[in-house]
Formats: sequence, structure tokens, C-alpha cells
Amino acid sequence: MANQETFADYDAILNMAQVFGTSGDTLNVIQHTLEGIVAAINSNFFTGLVGAGATAYLMNIIAKIKPLSATCHEFNGDLRSAVGNMRDGDTSGSNRFV
Repeated sequence: MANQETFADYDAILNMAQVFGTSGDTLNVIQHTLEGIVAAINSNFFTGLVGAGATAYLMNIIAKIKPLSATCHEFNGDLRSAVGNMRDGDTSGSNRFV
């Protein structure tokens, strides 16, 4: 077991990073769309309890989307950085023994 090696598929990791980046961008678009809907509701298109309830419901969703989007973008950056560090580490580490 001492001779086992660990390999990373850089392309697969970068694909995962891209999926997280795209997800974060999509969540940002959804957030801005919902904020536009809330602004339309608040501009007296819908008044009363229905408008207030819809606004509260959408604001609750927006509050959950913001950190999820930020987390997706953070994962994107972390994965890209990890691939860079692994590639550079492999190159710089192997040069020490040449």
C-alpha cells in the first residue's frame, strides 16, 4: 500500500469548476430577475396582502440565492486554483530532483 500514487484528472476538475461558475452566473441572473419582479410588485402593481406576501416570499428566495451564488463562484475559483497549484507543484517539485 505504500507504493500507491494519487492522480488528478485536471480536465475533469476544470470542467467541475466551469459548472460551478456557470451555476453561479445563472443564480445571479435569477436573483436580478426576482429583484426586478419585487420592484414591479412594490411599484403599486399589486397592493394589499397579496403583494406584500409575494414580496416577502420572493425576498426570502433572494436571500437564499445570494450566498449560494457566492459559494458557487468561490468553488469555481478554488478548483481552478487547486489545478494551477497541482500543475505548478508537479513541475517545480520534480525539478528539484533533476
